[in-house]
Amino acid sequence: VAIEAKIKASEQAIKDKVAERAAALSDKTDADLKQAMKAFEQRWKKKRVAANKKKIKSIEKKLVAKHKKAAKKLGAKLKAAEKAAAKPKAKAKRKKAAKKAAPAKTAAKKVATKRKAGAKKKAAVKKAPAKKKATAKRKAAKKR
Repeated sequence: VAIEAKIKASEQAIKDKVAERAAALSDKTDADLKQAMKAFEQRWKKKRVAANKKKIKSIEKKLVAKHKKAAKKLGAKLKAAEKAAAKPKAKAKRKKAAKKAAPAKTAAKKVATKRKAGAKKKAAVKKAPAKKKATAKRKAAKKR
């Protein structure tokens, strides 16, 4: 009976030691998992931050290029507006200078323009009846 009690006590001690070791290993596994998760998160965050920086740089580059293009267009429009505003002033100055320089030439130009205008009117009068005849022929053709 005493031997059986010793054997049972020895078996119980073995079971206790196994349970104790299992608990210790479980705790160690949990600690290792936490450490591994922390290391993974750090690596993942580092990669994600680098990827985000890359994306932000490309977005910034695109937006800056878009801004420069728009600024260039607006600058061109502004220059065109300034040019357009400056042209009437320049034309007015040229006209004044031309009037002062050649008053006799302007009279000769007026006579020449009157003759040209008269010639155009005669040609227009000749062409007008021809158009009426063509329209009359079309109307007659439609009536048939």
